[in-house]
Amino acid sequence: MRMSHALDPDLLARLAPDLRAAVEVQLRQALTAEAELRQHLEAENADLRARNDRLEHLVREFQRARFGPRSEKLHPDQMELAFEGEPCRANGPSDIGERGRDRDRHRRA
Repeated sequence: MRMSHALDPDLLARLAPDLRAAVEVQLRQALTAEAELRQHLEAENADLRARNDRLEHLVREFQRARFGPRSEKLHPDQMELAFEGEPCRANGPSDIGERGRDRDRHRRA
């Protein structure tokens, strides 16, 4: 049965009782199927919204990691590569400290 028109209660009342019962069964089945489909779609929509929220969160985290203020910091391994071959003076005076003191002496003189 095609249900393109609004259901007219007067039209239903004029149907033969067995035909009317068959139409009512089909209507109940259609309404049940529609309710089940709607419930399924609402659950799927909620799942997709949750997944979308998670993906948006990940994008923000990746952007923060890539473009945030901490993104310019070097990894310790990169620091080792930068200073590879340089003598380590952990216990002695640093060149920077000595140069800084020399500048201060020249300014005072």
